[in-house]
Amino acid sequence: MSTSLNLLRQTSLVPIATAEDGALARTALQRAGLDDLSNVGAEAPRLLAHDGNGNAIAIPLSAILGDHSADSPVGINTIDADQYSHFPVIAKTRTGWGVLYHHGRNHGQTDDEAVCLAQKPAAGGTQSLTINGNETTGGTVTLHPLAATQVTIASDANDTGRTFTVTGTLDGSPVVRSGAGGNNASVTLTGLIDPGSITSVQVDGNTTGNIKVGLLRIASDIVYKWTDDANASWSGRVVLGDGMSDGATRYYYPTLGRRKDGSLIAIFSSVDVRTGAAKSWQTTSFDGKTWTPKQELVVTSGTVPSIMAWYGQIKTSSSGRLIAGAYTSTRNIAAISDDDGATWKYVDIIVSTTPDYSEHGYALVDDKNILVSLRNDTGTDADSQLKSIDGGDTWVDQGITNAPPYGGYKSPEMFTITVDGVQYAVMIYMMRETTGLPHPAPNAIYARWAEASRAVSSALNWGAEVALVTGLAAGTARRAGYPSVSLNADGVGLIAYGDEPSNRAATVYAKRIDMGSIIRGAVSWTPTITFSTPGNLAVTYAVNTGFANKRGQMVDAYFEVTTSTFTHTSASGQLRMEGLPFIGSTAMAMVSGSMEWTGITKANYTQVTPRVPNGAGRITFRAGGSGQGGSDINAADMPTGGTVTLKGFVRYRANF
Repeated sequence: MSTSLNLLRQTSLVPIATAEDGALARTALQRAGLDDLSNVGAEAPRLLAHDGNGNAIAIPLSAILGDHSADSPVGINTIDADQYSHFPVIAKTRTGWGVLYHHGRNHGQTDDEAVCLAQKPAAGGTQSLTINGNETTGGTVTLHPLAATQVTIASDANDTGRTFTVTGTLDGSPVVRSGAGGNNASVTLTGLIDPGSITSVQVDGNTTGNIKVGLLRIASDIVYKWTDDANASWSGRVVLGDGMSDGATRYYYPTLGRRKDGSLIAIFSSVDVRTGAAKSWQTTSFDGKTWTPKQELVVTSGTVPSIMAWYGQIKTSSSGRLIAGAYTSTRNIAAISDDDGATWKYVDIIVSTTPDYSEHGYALVDDKNILVSLRNDTGTDADSQLKSIDGGDTWVDQGITNAPPYGGYKSPEMFTITVDGVQYAVMIYMMRETTGLPHPAPNAIYARWAEASRAVSSALNWGAEVALVTGLAAGTARRAGYPSVSLNADGVGLIAYGDEPSNRAATVYAKRIDMGSIIRGAVSWTPTITFSTPGNLAVTYAVNTGFANKRGQMVDAYFEVTTSTFTHTSASGQLRMEGLPFIGSTAMAMVSGSMEWTGITKANYTQVTPRVPNGAGRITFRAGGSGQGGSDINAADMPTGGTVTLKGFVRYRANF
């Protein structure tokens, strides 16, 4: 025991940050004179930690060493389903998992229909709108507490010629707020008003469009919950940012991470409901349950925007560097701390209006190499990828990824995992419905991965798409998903995500995930047949399914194709089966498989073998026979108007 205590004494730890120097009051482990603690003994060794209020507290060593990292989570569970609970971020605690999320009345800070639901008055002259909005009862706004805010007027047509007047009080004194309407837009009336005092909303004539009347800002909370029984149950709410108690603050944009010593750090933004003034806050937890009082971030380098929209997990390098992602307007920012969050520097990873980047997630390959995937809100492009080779200080744009766009991948997160001795970078994202280029199976959360070294080398090396969660709320306006993953060393852990049926309702869930087995396991793919020159080939499939198992670089790919229509007259060249989920290696000869087939006619040849050409993502077919030289199956060997059946597998070495 004395040897262990000496080792603990000699551990090199960061000095305590004090409130006087403006730094974060941290819960990271500190140097301590262990022999001076009265409760230190062979049965209860303790260290000192900081409680966030300038006081040292004794922490049992069992609390440090008793990390339940091997606990395997179970099933799926609801974390919170009250009001609007969404945008979860998950992290591993010493004894389980913790999730930080937004909790409040609605999605955004504004509710366009808080006062009046969409309506079109048409009685001529000055008219009164019915006060029947989301925050009303019996014609009165019942939002409580009634923090003063501004009123918004939204029209779905051109109502710039109309004047809207809202009557009420501010701090007990009568006020009238008025202004012109918008052109298919929302406008904000100048001046504050107490929402509960609104007695009338009027317009000076017939409107062109449907009118909604709302409130510019509505208070909300940042909330944390934890599980110590591997997702069987979750704690009550721990409110880290309390905006709803007095109705004065909108807390939003949570991010959460685990620091090098196993303690947690949470960061989030706030907006004053009355003034719109914004701040960024942080708080820490040693045990993953109790938290220090929130403190404003101390930024020592970089330009601080008016508000930071934090997103995703805070990642920690092996050296202890913290990296958190945020965005605002045209800027995408990496917030970096080398002192456990006591101070931060803001690094612009990319500044861009076209494409319009926003939410982004980081994967730390090692202390120097970092990947980031950025949500692309322009058109239907796939997400883009940046990399850093100096730990996040500078960044290189690697361009759009090879993940098909399907209307645009939304809200990515990234992480790394080692499976069978190979390190992989994993990208997860939600796929929502879109009005253009719809995904074949939207309203789901997907993952793609690549060997980490290949992911760093190019944005074009991501593998096949695999669904992690399906059946999320449908609709083009839904923000279902927002996934966040935290894994044990064995690759098993939890994925936290939101499910949003409307702008005023959302639920946070946690689901068991075995990412190691997913990477090792079967990946589905869709085989299609064609020729090197398709010409006027027309194919209709009765069956075309496939799956592949990948172990390291070796792949077994299975396929089954049966056509109901197969016609061509101008096609030529090799018969090909496209769609393999993993590209064949360029460093070795083709490896073959076996299959059964119908619809191929090639005189003097009795055997057809599938194989993967070097560096290709397709299967070609090679014929053989007694006394015959090998020959490709070509368009001339295939029927037109007949049925083709190809069933079998091929084993080959992938390029990564």
